Amino acid sequence: MHAGGDYLMNTNEVYRLILNNPYGSIFITDSKGTIAFVNLGAEKLLGKKKNELIGTNVQKLLQEGFYDKSTVLECISKRQLVVGQLKAVHGKRFMAVSIPIIDKEGKILATITNSLDNAIVSDYMTALTKEQQKSRKYRETIQYLSDMDQISNQFIAESPCMKPIMMTAQRVAGTDCNVLILGESGTGKDVLSNYIHHHSLRAKEPFIPINCATIPADLLESELFGYEKGAFTGANDKGKMGILEMANHGTLFLDEVGEMPLPLQAKFLRILETGEVQRLGSTVIKKIDFRLIAATNRNLLEMVRNGTFRDDLYYRLNVVPVTLPPLRKRTEDIKALANMFLARFNTKYNEKKKLSSVAVQYLQQYDWPGNIRELQNVIERYVITDMDISSLVQIKLENANDLADITKDTLFEFRDLKEYMREIEKSYIERAVAACDGKVSEAAKKLHVHRTLIYKKLEPSKNRIKTTL
Repeated sequence: MHAGGDYLMNTNEVYRLILNNPYGSIFITDSKGTIAFVNLGAEKLLGKKKNELIGTNVQKLLQEGFYDKSTVLECISKRQLVVGQLKAVHGKRFMAVSIPIIDKEGKILATITNSLDNAIVSDYMTALTKEQQKSRKYRETIQYLSDMDQISNQFIAESPCMKPIMMTAQRVAGTDCNVLILGESGTGKDVLSNYIHHHSLRAKEPFIPINCATIPADLLESELFGYEKGAFTGANDKGKMGILEMANHGTLFLDEVGEMPLPLQAKFLRILETGEVQRLGSTVIKKIDFRLIAATNRNLLEMVRNGTFRDDLYYRLNVVPVTLPPLRKRTEDIKALANMFLARFNTKYNEKKKLSSVAVQYLQQYDWPGNIRELQNVIERYVITDMDISSLVQIKLENANDLADITKDTLFEFRDLKEYMREIEKSYIERAVAACDGKVSEAAKKLHVHRTLIYKKLEPSKNRIKTTL
């Protein structure tokens, strides 16, 4: 063995190196607080030589104002570990940890105090804070992903067809079973899944939604499983936590599950069977536990028959199926939904709009092919513009008719866009003037335009509409 090895084999030398470490302060007293030993680190930290400290009682140092308090005396008094921030007479701050040494009879034999300069502690705390910020960033991301304000989280179920769905949701919320929510796009599958989570035993844990249709197929796997540094070209050089890990102990909402690629279905099924996840490029397997809620607007059973969706995964998901009806079949809910969105957007845009009974009738007469999402968009547009509900619904009907015509006739008739927009604008102004009993000045005031503009816009039809000042 070389000389260095022989040197380190000397136990006394090893002890001396440890005790005289200039960065780790060691301070030993007897049972009454009289200093018995200090190392080089303690001398450096306290600014006194060993011969000035040994034999001195810490009580005397405290009385002389050498430092502002003593963890040693508190340790002896309480007969337990004490941690404290101290300030020495020279202004240096340090953190001290005093530990009592107690014999079998319960008597204190000595105390050992370890101290660190606050500069070192500060560096550590800075590094710790950065790690906490990273963790907080993940939590904020989770919150962002799952954030639906309390208004939009309300589950409206006043129509007869929604009552049994509400009862089912309440029953399954108290269990941990998988739920499959079916229904057209925009029927509120995400709101129902959020409702189930917030009434479950996992309500205080994360609710993590992921839409399989909005993430490219080649990226979906890495989003779900996460990856390690250098797992593939273009990967984040620090790696990334996957959605599955984020959902641990909480609820994973897998929206548009029918869009999940077939190869990934097999891997996801294995997660459900084993409760284990492995990041891409990693050899570490982690145990995870989450509640699964899936949703789709597609016919999964038909996809199983066609071989585009795994039957074993389908039966895993389809423990409790819930089918949400389209909005056109739950007209009793339209008023409540509209008022809910109205309250939300009035708050958001600092408005005080209201819905008249006539406006509600217009809303209930429309069949809402875009379902609740379309209704939400109409109410938001109503709040931020001067258009009334009847005009908005009329535009919807016209657009729907145009779309129907296009669908029936594959030969699309192209029109000049500016001319088409002028016609829509003119139609709206005509209705506005008519609503003001033909008073152009009043209509101009409500539309926030000058009356000459209205005359100009209506010029082609001035003979068809009688106006007054």
